Amino acid sequence: MRTGREENAFTVCKKIVILVASSKKIIILTGVPGTGKTEIAKIIAKQRGWKLIAANGIAKKYGLFSSYDAQDEAHVVRMDELAKKITSEIKKSKGNCVVEGHLCCEIKLPASAVVVLRTHPKELEARLEKRGYAQEKIRKNVLAEMLDYCVLASEKNYPKGKIFEIDTSGKKVAESAKEIIELLAGKKKMPKKHFDWSGILFAREVDFRNLKS
Repeated sequence: MRTGREENAFTVCKKIVILVASSKKIIILTGVPGTGKTEIAKIIAKQRGWKLIAANGIAKKYGLFSSYDAQDEAHVVRMDELAKKITSEIKKSKGNCVVEGHLCCEIKLPASAVVVLRTHPKELEARLEKRGYAQEKIRKNVLAEMLDYCVLASEKNYPKGKIFEIDTSGKKVAESAKEIIELLAGKKKMPKKHFDWSGILFAREVDFRNLKS
C-alpha cells in the first residue's frame, strides 16, 4: 500500500506518461534566457528524431518584430502572430515536435507537456555574463527567474497538470536532456519540487538598501 506522498509521486509520473502517449507528442521547453533551452532542445530532437521548432527562429523567419527595445537589447515580437506561425509549423509536422523559446510561456500552443527549465540565480547570472549580456539585461533576467516568471506565465496559458519544472543548475546540457527524455518515457519520476528563490531575492534587496543608506 502506498503512502499519500508515494501515491502523489506515482500519480504525477503516470500523468506525464499519459500526456505524451498520444499519437503526436508536442513538448514545449521554456524558461528565462540562459537556462539551456536551445541546446537541450537540439539534443532531444536529434536523439528522438523529433522536429525542432525554435520560437526565435520563427520570429526571424517571418519578420514578426514590431520594434526594437534598445534598453533590453531585444526585438519586440508580435505574439499573436508568433503563436499562429508556431501552431502552423506543429500542424505541418507529421511526427513529434519539441518547441523551445522563452516566449513560449507567454503564448498558447498545442502541448502534450510544458517543461519550464530553472537555474539557480547565481549560476544563471554567471551564464549570462559569459554571453556578454549588459548588466541591466542580466539583472532583469535573474529577477524574472527569482520571481518564477516563466512558471506563472505558463500557468496562464497551459493547464497546470501539463507544466513541470526541471533544474538545470550544475548540469551539462546533455545531462538535462537525458533527464527530460527519461521523464517523458516514464523511466524516472517527475520531481514535485517547486523552486523557491525568494530567499536570494530578499537577501539582494537587503544588500541594496544597505548600500543606499
